[in-house]
Parts: sequence; structure tokens; C-alpha cells
Amino acid sequence: MRHANPVAHEIRARRVALGIGLPTERRAFRLEAASLLDSAAFDVLAFAPVDATPGTPAQVQIGERLFADTRLSGDGRRACTSCHLVERGFTDGLRVNRTRAGAPLLRNTPTVLNSALQVGSFTDLRVTYLEDQITAVIENVDEMHGHLEESARVLSADTAMRRQLHEAFRGTAMANDTVVTGAQVRHALATYIRSLTTMNSPMDRALRGDTTALSAEQRAGFNVFVGKGKCATCHFLPLTNGTVPPMYQKTEVEVIGVPTAPVVAKGRIDPDEGRFRITRSAPHRFAFRTPSLRNVAITAPYMHNGVYRTLESVVDFYNRGGGAGIGIALEYQTLPPDTLGLTPKEQRELVAFLGALTDTSRVGRR
Repeated sequence: MRHANPVAHEIRARRVALGIGLPTERRAFRLEAASLLDSAAFDVLAFAPVDATPGTPAQVQIGERLFADTRLSGDGRRACTSCHLVERGFTDGLRVNRTRAGAPLLRNTPTVLNSALQVGSFTDLRVTYLEDQITAVIENVDEMHGHLEESARVLSADTAMRRQLHEAFRGTAMANDTVVTGAQVRHALATYIRSLTTMNSPMDRALRGDTTALSAEQRAGFNVFVGKGKCATCHFLPLTNGTVPPMYQKTEVEVIGVPTAPVVAKGRIDPDEGRFRITRSAPHRFAFRTPSLRNVAITAPYMHNGVYRTLESVVDFYNRGGGAGIGIALEYQTLPPDTLGLTPKEQRELVAFLGALTDTSRVGRR
């Protein structure tokens, strides 16, 4: 990037000097940015519904409060923060959390950090937009068993909350002088989650030219990530998720053969059929969305079922060829079944690089 970055910025400067305009339609890549590596290169609203509007600082602040408000649940006992703990990178550290009745939930709790930069939500991509995910979680009988409009009615009885929401939405299409609405609650939550998007990890700074951002081991790990480890063939840079460049209009799912237990032989496939539950298409059996790897070092455990406690064990799984490498026979495994042949040193370097994807600079800064 030593040469590409200066060239990209020079091209942008020439365009501006010559008065060459830009298309007006919203795109994932902000055309006013010089390159994909700029800290503000991506527009979160390009991944939102067409009628979504930019959030204001007041709406973000209220969204943060609502994220921790148990009144969004049916019985008043659960909030978003019950599972998405700030101190754990908005995860919970559990293999899977519990239903309201105490039974294990089906899947591991994902982080919401940078979750706005993807097309499709949930590991099976069953909804498209963040707003839909918010509604689905709040109204899920096992998770919060609430209802947006009922929660809004309860919040309307809170004079301070009603006043703050009134002020935050004054002059907007969602303004309401008398009551809190479900649309306001959902917009505030979505605005807060979108505010947790940042592209300033050590990797980002290194790719923008900061020669001190990565250690020698992390730089070597980056080369493994984009080279021998083949990680970037599914976790597309710079977002590191499965939303496909250059248009960023769809997100890929992969069948990698996640086991029920962290074994290295005689593995059994986890029974959760993933995307197949939605599409009923045979190639989607055991397929799951390719997640972002940003902040992965602080969001253990890993995989949709939380089977792996450490990044070292995840790298070992991939190095063996995924499920096929530990004895799981799958008709449609999309991960190459042959070993990557990574040496112990290369595996350590790769894990070190994954640590350079950590950036929690937006957390707690309001």
C-alpha cells in the first residue's frame, strides 16, 4: 500500500481540482473517499433500508439507553445488554446463552460492533436489515418476548424518556408530540448500533501507512491471512466479513463443517442446519454467514455454536481442512477440504494478526 495510497489520494485531489462531480446515488463505498482504506470509506446507510435517515447524536444517546433498558422485554427482565455486554466486546463469553425459560439458545451471541457494515443479519441471513433484526430479537419468544409497540406504550409513561425522544425526533418524519412510538424505539436502537462502526484498528492504520501500527509478528500474520491461510478469500478486506466487494450488495454463506465438540478426529457435524432452515436448498445445509473478524480477539467463543474457546483452536480447525479434516463428511462443504499446511509459527503469526483487528474506540464515547 506504500504506492497505492498516495496514488489514490493524488487522483482524488486531481478530481476535486478539476471540478469533476460524483454520482449522487448512495453506495457502500463513499465515492468522496480516496480509497477503501480511508477511515470513513464506507457508508453504513448503504446497508440500511432505503428510507433510513442518518442518526443524530441525541438519537444515538437514547439508543444507548434503550439498549440497556429491560422495558423492551415482555417481562421486564431482559435488555439487549443482558447478552451483548460492553466489557466483552458486546458478546457474553458463553458458548450459547439461555432462553427466558433457562434452556440453551440455539446459537452463540454475536458482537454488534461493526455489524452495520453487512448485507443481511443473523447467522442464517433470515432478515436483510438491522431494523428487522432488532424487531425479531425483541419479539422472539425465547429471547425477549416483547413487542415494540407495547414497549413504546410502557416508555410513554416515563416522562423523562418521552421528553427526550420527543426532542430527539423533533422535525423528523417520526416526530410525535404525545407518545413514544415503536418506530422511534427501533430507529434509536439502530442508530446506536450503527454508531459502533469504526475502521481504525492497528491493521487499518498500517494499511494507511503507519509503519509502527503492527508488530513484525502481526505483519507476518497479515501475509498468512491474505496468502497461504486463504482467509481473505471469504473474509474480504477491509471489512473482513462476507459482504462481497466491489458493490457490497450481497453476503456469502459458507459450509465449513462446524463440529459439536472441539475434536481433531471423528467429529460430528453440529445439527443446526443454518441457512437451509430458510431456503430449503440442499447446498445451504449447514451454511452460515461469513462473519466479520473485526474485534474477534475479544469476542470468544467462536463459530455459530461457540464450540471453540480460542483463536488458536479456530486456526487449527481451518488448517486441518474444516469439517472434512476432522472426519465430517459433507456433500456441500465450501471450505477446501485439504490442509492449509500452516506451520506452528505461521499459526501463531495469524493469531497475532487477528489481534490487530481490535478497535473499540467508539465504545463508551458519547
